[in-house]
Amino acid sequence: MGIEEKYNHLKKIISNPDFLSGKVLCNDLPIFIADYDISEENEFLRMENNLIKTLGNMGIKVLSVDLYDLIIEILQKDQGDWEWVMSPDRNKEELLEELKGILGIEDKVIPAIADKMAQNEGNYDVLFLNGCGNIFPFLRTHTILNNLHTYIQKPVIVFFPGVSVSKGSPYAAFNLFGRIDEGNDYRAANIFQIRGL
Repeated sequence: MGIEEKYNHLKKIISNPDFLSGKVLCNDLPIFIADYDISEENEFLRMENNLIKTLGNMGIKVLSVDLYDLIIEILQKDQGDWEWVMSPDRNKEELLEELKGILGIEDKVIPAIADKMAQNEGNYDVLFLNGCGNIFPFLRTHTILNNLHTYIQKPVIVFFPGVSVSKGSPYAAFNLFGRIDEGNDYRAANIFQIRGL
């Protein structure tokens, strides 16, 4: 599916009242993944911005959360030892461990996303999550989705730079960047495989 086809498909699905009311589910959760080829990221992100404007003109409000920007916000609030983090003396493995420690999924990341949802309560119909490739490897998209489910009241679409692969699971499986098999199923359905709406 090309970018234009994906745009038209997303517009059609998202604007459907059954989708917006949560009648289209993946195992009782309205979480969907819109996968795309990493080589088309800039074009895909432009398409996403156009989609948000188009949906807005149709009366459908989108709350868009960039996970990378969210992580930067969390890090800016943290009072960690930034001289050590930025030091050329530390290696990649140490930095990765430090970031994992600061960016706890349950105590930092999920509350930050939930806070954005609460701040916009009543002002959005669908949540877009993007920036998944930029937060790898210190955060994993599937871990975020597995912990976010208790806060979800509106449909969630995750824009994912990767390739959908079938593993015979009720959940979708994706290879990040089309190369990295994380060995995890996502608690989500591939939105591009939805038909009949």
